[in-house]
Amino acid sequence: QIHSLHGFIHQISGEQDTVPHTVEAYVSGINHGLQQFSRYLLELELEVSSQETTFTTIMLLDKLRTWFRRIKGLVSIHSLATKDYFDLGPQENCYKSIRILSVLYNAVIGSIYPDMIDLLMDIFLMSLKPYLHILDTWLVHGTLIDNRKEFIYFTNPDHQGDIWNNTFKERQYLLRLREEKIQPIALFVKLIKKILVAGKSNEILYKMDKLSTTSSSPVFCSTTIYKEFLASIKERLPKFSRGNSEEKTVAVFHDDAKDEMNDSGMVIGECNEEVVGKESHCRDENDVLQVAADDEFLVTAFASLIQGIQDDKEVVKKPRCEELGLNLDPMVPLEAILSDSLAQGVIKHYNRSSTALLNLVLKDLNLEEELSKARLVFFMEAGDLMQDFNYQIFNIIHRKDTDMLDSSSLTLLLQDSLFQRFEGWVDQFSCGYELLPEDQHSPVLSLRSLSINMAISWPLNIILSEENLKMYNKIFLFLVNLKHSLWCLQSISLAEIAQLDRQMNKDESLADDLNSDVSLSAGQKQHRLQLLRAWLIYFVTLLHGYFMSRVIHSTQLELRDGIARATDLDVLIEVHQLYLTKIHDTCFLHPEVRMLKEAIYMILGICIEFHTGIAERSIHSGAISNWEDKYARCHNFLSTMLNEMVRKKKLPHLEGLAAALLHSCPQQQ
Repeated sequence: QIHSLHGFIHQISGEQDTVPHTVEAYVSGINHGLQQFSRYLLELELEVSSQETTFTTIMLLDKLRTWFRRIKGLVSIHSLATKDYFDLGPQENCYKSIRILSVLYNAVIGSIYPDMIDLLMDIFLMSLKPYLHILDTWLVHGTLIDNRKEFIYFTNPDHQGDIWNNTFKERQYLLRLREEKIQPIALFVKLIKKILVAGKSNEILYKMDKLSTTSSSPVFCSTTIYKEFLASIKERLPKFSRGNSEEKTVAVFHDDAKDEMNDSGMVIGECNEEVVGKESHCRDENDVLQVAADDEFLVTAFASLIQGIQDDKEVVKKPRCEELGLNLDPMVPLEAILSDSLAQGVIKHYNRSSTALLNLVLKDLNLEEELSKARLVFFMEAGDLMQDFNYQIFNIIHRKDTDMLDSSSLTLLLQDSLFQRFEGWVDQFSCGYELLPEDQHSPVLSLRSLSINMAISWPLNIILSEENLKMYNKIFLFLVNLKHSLWCLQSISLAEIAQLDRQMNKDESLADDLNSDVSLSAGQKQHRLQLLRAWLIYFVTLLHGYFMSRVIHSTQLELRDGIARATDLDVLIEVHQLYLTKIHDTCFLHPEVRMLKEAIYMILGICIEFHTGIAERSIHSGAISNWEDKYARCHNFLSTMLNEMVRKKKLPHLEGLAAALLHSCPQQQ
């Protein structure tokens, strides 16, 4: 059994360049345990050879039984931890390391033998040290240094720019451990997200040259996560653990012995023997040097040789738990103690990094001001300025003036509109338009390909990402279509409708068409058009008021509260994403409510057709009846669906709109 352990140690020593540091530390731990066994055998051999006491074979086996159980248990654990180890390549270093740590951790928390738990804890603490050193470097210095590729996270070289979302990835090891029926080490489970957030926060602070001001505090520089981990374990272990009372008695005895002096000032007891030994050793050295006293070169050579022998003399290392004063007992719940002990150091660094990054984003880079700019433009909270821009766009698409729809012209229009009040940041925004093939034969150009771009500096573009700006543009297009429909209706007065009838009576060609359109008289047509316009204005104004006040304004207040409660950048991103998604969904842009959006767009299409018909002086009775019927069906459908949604779910923001539509439903023919 011991031969298998020595064989593994020998093989590892021949592969120094590719062996994970965790495995190297594990080998050192095993070697240290075997050295303890060797020293015990040597002491036992000296005791037997001294023949001062009677020894039988049964007595000898009884003394060795504890170590036999330890070695047998250690070999069993080693076999499970290193199964197929040499069949795996260097690219599997993370799996190798995590497997060893997982097996050791599970063995420590599941051990029922007091003497076994000390040995396993020694090996586990030594094996864990390199891992916590990598973690400490990342959380303190802002750099993930993992030369042997053994850490649970790795740097993705293909996405160096997107630090928060794609630069750091987790290695795949959990599934393989579960396939081998090995419970993954639970030490990092509760901390895995905080470790990642703290590490990414430090990377950003490091690149912004802000890390030095946050990590230079003596509190963070004076100790490492590993040292804090050990100190916390010692502090959390119960004081009544196994061996405390006996060790305390021994300690008191030794203290009394050290304090007790004889008349000549020499320490009595064991200390006397130590002093005598040292004096004897010094006399031997002096005798050697005295022989060569006649030759100063020999004296120098012998002195160097003696010093070298003293330096090379092996220092007998105590077990790690004994050095640290850890009194372990199988009855103590070590799993909770180990997890809480590591959490103490990690959470301290997480709080420091997260707070520093939030201060950078919110105060130095003024995130809320950037979000305010986005709302002013995309959600058109700068109502009068964006109205000026929108009206110019609406006139251009109705004139089909494609020369004015190039990116530079539209950007100039947008920036000129914003420049009236926001001179300092208008350069952040640009506008683009792509002419669609189906628009070439349409009387009015579509707004579907209109887009606004916003230039965001790093690292604020982590929050206002490209995907989020696409969502901002979807909401903008929905709102601009609402405003376009409202503009179409408001730009037509009742006098123009009356003028249309008079013009049709005077125009002979139109009169012929009118005579063929006998279903409605001129007066009836004028009356029906006026009523339809009133219905449409009511509906579009109702929707416009709902989205601009109940949706956009109320969610802005929720966003402000969420930002104030954010504890790290991940939470801040989540708060902003939730805010944006809520607006997106309440504008009926979610795929699940596609039918509601289509019904709204059908009514908005009627508004544009209505405006086009008035402008072209050509509206037939059939078109009016068709518009009325389509509007009534869409209105009633929206009313029914929204009221059903409000009844089934708690949607307070929809209740007002649903009630208004319900009590204004037109009668269908």
